[in-house]
Amino acid sequence: MRGTTPGRHWTRLVADPTAAAVLAVRDALAALAPGAPSAAALAGETIRVLLRARAGGAVSPERVRTAVAAVPADTDLGSAYELLLGAQRAGRGTFYTPPWLVDLLLDQALDPVLDEAGDDPAALLALRVCDPTCGSGRFLAAAVRRLASRLRRAGHQDPVTAAAGCVHGVDIDPVAVEIARAALPTGVRLRVADALRPLPGLDGACDVVVGNPPFRSRLRRGGYAEVPPEVDGVALGPYTDLSAAVLLRGAALLAPGGRLALVQPRALLSARDAGPVRRAVNDRAALVGLWAGTRPVFPGTPVLTCAPVLRRGAVGGGTVRVIEDGGPAREVAAPQDGWGRLLAEHPYPVPGLAHRRRLGEEARVTADFRDQYYGLVGCVVEGGEHSAGPDSPALLTSGTIDPAYAAWGERPTRFARRDWQHPVVPLSGLEPAMARWAAARTVPKLLLATQGRVLEAVADETGTWLPGVPVLSVVAPPHRLWHLLAALLSPVLTAHAAAEYAGSALAASAVKLSATQVADLPLPDPGRAWDAAADAARRAQEDAGNRAAHLLAAATLTTQAYGADPALVGWWVVRAERSVPGIGREWERSLSSRG
Repeated sequence: MRGTTPGRHWTRLVADPTAAAVLAVRDALAALAPGAPSAAALAGETIRVLLRARAGGAVSPERVRTAVAAVPADTDLGSAYELLLGAQRAGRGTFYTPPWLVDLLLDQALDPVLDEAGDDPAALLALRVCDPTCGSGRFLAAAVRRLASRLRRAGHQDPVTAAAGCVHGVDIDPVAVEIARAALPTGVRLRVADALRPLPGLDGACDVVVGNPPFRSRLRRGGYAEVPPEVDGVALGPYTDLSAAVLLRGAALLAPGGRLALVQPRALLSARDAGPVRRAVNDRAALVGLWAGTRPVFPGTPVLTCAPVLRRGAVGGGTVRVIEDGGPAREVAAPQDGWGRLLAEHPYPVPGLAHRRRLGEEARVTADFRDQYYGLVGCVVEGGEHSAGPDSPALLTSGTIDPAYAAWGERPTRFARRDWQHPVVPLSGLEPAMARWAAARTVPKLLLATQGRVLEAVADETGTWLPGVPVLSVVAPPHRLWHLLAALLSPVLTAHAAAEYAGSALAASAVKLSATQVADLPLPDPGRAWDAAADAARRAQEDAGNRAAHLLAAATLTTQAYGADPALVGWWVVRAERSVPGIGREWERSLSSRG
């Protein structure tokens, strides 16, 4: 059969998974001439055919198992499957875990449990380890190796087989499960099931739950799995991620004393819609550890990740062991609510913020979404330097908003997949619904950008700017705009937001807030300090040449008005240097003048 093309045999195997077909494929593999496709490539061809068949109809586990059995034993089918998923990953929400992250999570979840069992074979054999979204089995394989090593040290005669019997994998993808079955030692307990549903024999019985569940919003349909509106009696918000729902179910799998470590988007730490999940998880287990990445882990996605470590039966309110990337571990006091403050960068807590008046008591904060974005597509035109006005308001995007400065017309911006220099919106060309929206936005207000290292806002006294999604509008009486601008630009609110809502932005050091979160920001104490800060904020916006000096004055005064540590200003200056050129020099001058 030398020179025979094996592709037709793979196709035959899927169509007719009989012993004869298996033998034909094996004969083709054995007869390949030098330079022919490698075993890995042939494994890829197997999976490609399976995926193609799967797209047109269900593929039975028996058929998958038969196809996999035809591939040489030393072929890494899991890697081949992961590579072949390619563009499907984003739609499925599936990103496979690098080995270093597998090891890090097992260090946090499995090793402490193994240490408690010691060298007692009975205690080791009684352990139950589960990955509820196991994919092709990376976490399971590593767990078997670690458990087998401990059993070997304890004198067990067949440690690998024994360890395999302690390890359980669940996945909704039958192809992945069968590939895991082929790749893992005999005895690993695998099942095709939805981890968001009850798992008989595993619920409340697992000593270790570990893995990397798919990331997926409830608002995206199709693909790996739908996120139900409720899991284990907990109502999930519309933006709750599938991975958070798996975290909730993972906590339900834990036996008393069990430990969990699951990869999650960093937004879990502070996202509003993840709040019910965090609270429910806190009721079931204590947060004892947290790994947080400061750079994207998975190729092709900017999502930052973390891994909370939970222990059922531990007493909450103690300390949490926090590791950021490969840095040293530090012990942080466990937060009462919200996990984002575990990653707070500054050592200057501001007491009493919870009891202050909120920004929403003085202003109406609104966010715009896809309806407004697409409603403006086709209505934005390129104007000239002086083209913006009451009938054609300027469109300000996040990239044109700095602290107390609008860079419209000075730097190019992106909207609707093209570059603009002077984007304006002629109101006469808007549909009725968008015209009503524009009328509600062309009023005195502040515009607040997201995703910056500090809160970035600018005042629109005349109401001649329109916000581009996702810019937030803060509508307030004209005589209060400058006071509210000073508050939003204060070091205290940047520090508060960075601590409370860490993880919600695309960059680890960035600050991102929802309209609801902005409305809930605390205000300074009324008085001379806040009044003077408002005057300084006005001068910063009106006197661009001296903006850095005026903003530093406003920052110092608002920090005083909040009763915060003056050292917080220096922390804020370092973060603000990118969007406020020269503020670092102004800070150094101020320090020199004091000394």
